[in-house]
Amino acid sequence: MGRNIVVLLVLVGIVAIASGAALTKRSGPPAGVEESIEMFFKDLGKGQIDEAYRKLLSGMTIPVAPLQMQTLAGQTRTALGICGGYLGSEKISDDYASPSIFRARRLYKGQNTGIMFDFIYYRPRAEWKITGVWFNTDLNLIFK
Repeated sequence: MGRNIVVLLVLVGIVAIASGAALTKRSGPPAGVEESIEMFFKDLGKGQIDEAYRKLLSGMTIPVAPLQMQTLAGQTRTALGICGGYLGSEKISDDYASPSIFRARRLYKGQNTGIMFDFIYYRPRAEWKITGVWFNTDLNLIFK
């Protein structure tokens, strides 16, 4: 009888550990994230950079200051000029750091080169909110 209890406790422990791992190793992005990223890329591809960032960042938990938004849009405009015409996007990775923090890494494909974008989302309660977006033209960073 004592041995059966130990085996049962070990099995319960394994199920609990696997359930916890499943919370942080979800497959795919949270609802609505992929759509907002695609809309963002389509607006960038049309040259509507300010509008793209306005839409994407409208739900941020901490609003972006106007000067920061101008700087971000200006840097993006420069990068897109090097990148060339928009050819589409590709998923690089989806990562959950915890059940409340998610990163979507995507490639903006241009005619000359690509740009890697990281989108960070946070879920304080039930709804996911974007907390940051970064980009880099150094595609070597994809492998690091």
